[in-house]
Amino acid sequence: MKFKSLFRYFIFCCFCFLGICVGIIIDVQMHYIQNIHTVHEISIIPKADVIMILGASVKSDGDPSDALKDRLLTGIELLHVQLAPILYLTGDDGGYHQDEISVMKQFVLHQGVTSTAIRIDGEGYRTYESCKHLKEQGMHSAIIVTQRFHIARAVYICNTLGLQASGVIADRQTYVRILYFWVRDLVASIKAWIDLYMYAPISPK
Repeated sequence: MKFKSLFRYFIFCCFCFLGICVGIIIDVQMHYIQNIHTVHEISIIPKADVIMILGASVKSDGDPSDALKDRLLTGIELLHVQLAPILYLTGDDGGYHQDEISVMKQFVLHQGVTSTAIRIDGEGYRTYESCKHLKEQGMHSAIIVTQRFHIARAVYICNTLGLQASGVIADRQTYVRILYFWVRDLVASIKAWIDLYMYAPISPK
């Protein structure tokens, strides 16, 4: 009898924990959903201090991955219509995993963006750090450019840290591992909530 009671209590705790996790995921994914746009909605995207392009992996030959290339092209498009004067490239400078920043910078320069319109954050190892560093530099607003699976969490983090952030979806193609990316990012929503409200993450460096 005692075992049955303990088992029921364990099941109850599991359901409570699952419910809390689901609630956090919904909050992170839906809280600032009205701040997320596509490039087809340029007329309603608010202007900002910077267009922030979040880093992603690079290929073994040194080219940006499909996701990163789409982010860069979308950011350049927003820069050309003058939604912000600065293209803010944030990601890994090689100090943690791989050098995303050099690839990103060279790509936008080859696309005709002038060096004066580029600002670099080479220690944006996580989305949290990218938003935090931008705020610490005295910026007040940002247009965040990333994929649909990542955009809600990125906007949520930046707004919670005190930036006026809107997001622009950079999906210009179908990605091979899209299901994996969605599942990973939904789980990462829980980590983002903990980072913001419980324990701020420590930089990998």
